Amino acid sequence: DHLKECVDVLNNDQSGANPMEQDDAVRQIQENALDKLMDIIDNIDFARDLGVIGGMEPLLMLLKHPKYSSLRWRAANVLGTVVQNSEVCQQWAYDKGALDAVMKQLEVETNLKCSCKLFFALASLIRGFQMGMKHFINTYNAKLLQHLLRQLFLHYIFLF
Repeated sequence: DHLKECVDVLNNDQSGANPMEQDDAVRQIQENALDKLMDIIDNIDFARDLGVIGGMEPLLMLLKHPKYSSLRWRAANVLGTVVQNSEVCQQWAYDKGALDAVMKQLEVETNLKCSCKLFFALASLIRGFQMGMKHFINTYNAKLLQHLLRQLFLHYIFLF
């Protein structure tokens, strides 16, 4: 099963090793697994299966990878795609702490592409999902969101 193989690859490097010591070969294998996941999870049934087989944990770990932004943005993209328009997937992601993980990473992220994918994941996590929206409103105030959007905007402007 391709879905399980991808999750196994993502879990393979979560064995307690220091992510700063991860080499390019492992990074490339994980990037390929995340790209493959993007192809697979377009089917809503496979997106739901990702939660069943334990795919959320490695995604959340990769969201905050300290060395490779390419793993962070891919993990955020997979997360956003999995949960968009599926309350079942939003619920299991919420239960695993995905909303808080995304917000924490948004606060420290310096890579523009990662920030954009994190905002996509955030929107997908709370859109049409009452529990997620309530948690977002009660935990994160509008000033924080405004600050994060301003940082993203300023970062984007300075690129041109």
